[in-house]
Amino acid sequence: ENLSTIAMTIEEKTHTSEKVFTMADMMLFRHPDDLEKERVYLGLNNTFDAVLGGVARQELILIGGKRGSGKSITSSNIFINQYENGNSSIYFSIEMTAYEVMERNLSILANVDLQRLKQNKLTDEEVLKVVKARAGMFQESDQTVLDFLRHRDRFKFEEQLVRNHQLKPDNQMIIVDDRDLTISSIDLHIGKAKAKFGEKLKVVVV
Repeated sequence: ENLSTIAMTIEEKTHTSEKVFTMADMMLFRHPDDLEKERVYLGLNNTFDAVLGGVARQELILIGGKRGSGKSITSSNIFINQYENGNSSIYFSIEMTAYEVMERNLSILANVDLQRLKQNKLTDEEVLKVVKARAGMFQESDQTVLDFLRHRDRFKFEEQLVRNHQLKPDNQMIIVDDRDLTISSIDLHIGKAKAKFGEKLKVVVV
């Protein structure tokens, strides 16, 4: 933590952010594919994304509201939307544990009730939805789902899944659980994720 803080301080003191352009350096007419690469669709609703045309990759969006007003669920929906679009994202959790965040995300991804998932009261059909959503995070996991349909043991399914399969390389959900989160820690984790996922890292949730 101290080393990363020193690195950030040095960068702040020595880095110049100014960029000077002549009118020959920029193209006014942009190809739609180039514009698409610079915009991120949050998936909150179709109207929001259609009117806004997505948000710029460098934008910082602050969501405010009273306790229980839906800030976390909105953040999770944005997070899940990126995953479903084949991207990787980081979720920095300051209040909920990593397990609680994953549980909420799985309930959204599998379209099952969060409270029923927490209380282990899902129907067989709902359990299968969660199993498929969980298996979808890993490569070549179809057989593990078929095995589950035979033995119906959730614990055995997940053990086999994690032991025998690798996570998808470009399509991951990373959760950082840190009650003492700092700017330098966020910067460090984002830097590592950018090095690993490149253009596939489009959204970071704190």
